[in-house]
Amino acid sequence: MANDILLTAWKAELAQKIFIESDSEQYTYGAAASYISNVAPVIRRLSGENQEIVPMLLPNSPQFVLILLAVMAAGKIPYPIQPTCKPREFHAKIANLPIQVAICDDISYDLVHDADLKPISVKALQTSLAASEDNSYQVISGQSKIICATSGTTAQPKRVVLQLRRVLENAKAHAHSLGLSADDRILSCLPFHHVFTLACHIFSVISLGATFVIGRDPLPQTISRMIENHHVSYTSFVPAILDAIVRNFEHELFSFSSLKKISVGSAPVSAKQIKQYRSFFTNQEIYVTYGMSEAGPRISTLNVNQVEESLWDTVGLPIGETQVRIVHPNQEGIGELQVQAPWQMLGYYSTAEVNAWDDTQNGNGKWLNTGDLAMLTPEGYIRLQGRKKDLIISGGANISPAEIETALTDIPCVIEATVIGVPDRKRGEVPYAFVVCNGSRTAAEILAILRNQLDSIKIPKRIHFVNYIPRNATGKVDRFALLESHRNPRLELIEESA
Repeated sequence: MANDILLTAWKAELAQKIFIESDSEQYTYGAAASYISNVAPVIRRLSGENQEIVPMLLPNSPQFVLILLAVMAAGKIPYPIQPTCKPREFHAKIANLPIQVAICDDISYDLVHDADLKPISVKALQTSLAASEDNSYQVISGQSKIICATSGTTAQPKRVVLQLRRVLENAKAHAHSLGLSADDRILSCLPFHHVFTLACHIFSVISLGATFVIGRDPLPQTISRMIENHHVSYTSFVPAILDAIVRNFEHELFSFSSLKKISVGSAPVSAKQIKQYRSFFTNQEIYVTYGMSEAGPRISTLNVNQVEESLWDTVGLPIGETQVRIVHPNQEGIGELQVQAPWQMLGYYSTAEVNAWDDTQNGNGKWLNTGDLAMLTPEGYIRLQGRKKDLIISGGANISPAEIETALTDIPCVIEATVIGVPDRKRGEVPYAFVVCNGSRTAAEILAILRNQLDSIKIPKRIHFVNYIPRNATGKVDRFALLESHRNPRLELIEESA
């Protein structure tokens, strides 16, 4: 069946091609197929007939990829979870799930054990490799499911259910939008438990029959070394990492001839940032990618090198069969972005979750509410305007934090800026700005500049100079942490305010 993963083909047509490699290990497609078909029956036996969902708490490694596929080959649903998450976060992610066991390694063994689950260690699974291969596990059905938790930076994480067939279709469209092929060597140093890495790295490699290069951490030195040693042709970044590279490292550290393309995604980037990236990565094509877990996950791609600078603040055009529209736009054309595509999520695991679908039905399927505010250019490029939930309602007026953040980052001394709404007795909410600055201007001077650019109601009530903007593992701003730092000024995040 189309969009099944046929391990028999891996053992035949792709048997000798390198599927996965890291600094210490390498698996051909043929060897990977044998590993998966060997381990799958063990996972099925150890997890029991009554446990459908299998949490996975594993670091970036070849075993993560192989066990992920083996769980699906066993007829189970893999649920990747950050192996270093805190007990409270782990309990929230597995709440109300009918599970008794979880797959983990040494770093997360105690976390699983303390949650009253039986840990299945990678070492225990590895012992099964000595057994004879079970030929009844040779196909990973396209009907298989995967559960991914959303980031939860503005609300509690939701458990998104994706279907393998749809993920593979989305991965193909993603790879096509970047011009990737079977000849590419694709590096990922981003966390594998995140849906972007799962779909846009792991399954893009599988859909292409390409090679996946695995880095254990996203440190710039690690990325540079992996590109050089493994002849990487494409890799992707989150903005926080890319910003650190262009500010603190020499161009030569990333000027390898093998590297042809890079992309940046998972969090918004500005035209100012794009200009810095182009000045640093002079020999590479640069792409901006945009998506969300519920969308399958990829929505659009911008090829920076092929558009005018006026479009650098967009996230490009929809990929593949994706359709987009703006609903309830204001006079400027800004409204909520809705998406429709054949690879959207099946739904949330818990029926108690808030419905993400538009009530309006369409003959071609459902429209997904992204929660993102956006406008479309005449050419159809998507220009994001912030999150709907992040809107600050001050005295009855809607204020977009993204507009204030853009004005702030246009000031040369401002390195980063995030704006949140803070409760106010008179106006309901008022904007507060958290700014990483090089120290050349005071808060009063920055506010004076903003008064010449923004309406008075949009001027931040306070500017907090901070050492850093807190982010999660995929580079998205942790607004909960910012709000908590405002409530508790003793936190080290805050340096001064004005």
